[in-house]
Amino acid sequence: YTGPLSLEVFNDGFRAAPTRANAADGLRSLLYLEEKTRQLMARDEPAAVPEILFNPPAASTYNGVEFLEFAVDESHGARLSGWLQRLGFARLGQHRSKAVSLLGQGDIKIVLNAEPYSFAHSFFEAHGPSLCATALRVDDGHQSLER
Repeated sequence: YTGPLSLEVFNDGFRAAPTRANAADGLRSLLYLEEKTRQLMARDEPAAVPEILFNPPAASTYNGVEFLEFAVDESHGARLSGWLQRLGFARLGQHRSKAVSLLGQGDIKIVLNAEPYSFAHSFFEAHGPSLCATALRVDDGHQSLER
């Protein structure tokens, strides 16, 4: 089959979500499906793999988590920082001009982001104090973004 693929969603909540983000997620899903189809076909019958199937560059090597970032406001940030310090985390730094602090314990780093008018602030407004970002350590960040 070489025709178009379509994602049909009959869910009002999903349909109400931002269209650009939904379209990007849908495209990623379809490209992932093509990649996995290519891999399965190559394993079972290499000569049958159509050239039109998505064939991305190899994934960059994953080397762990660099940090976890929590969206907080000032009061929740102070409380979470207190809890983390009681668990053995130390304050490692404070951003020079932003309401962002860094705590760590060994190789574990946690960012508390209370910066107003930021993604973290919007995330906090929608979800309360919560994990809003995870930074992954990879060999080639640009390659990971392109993939």
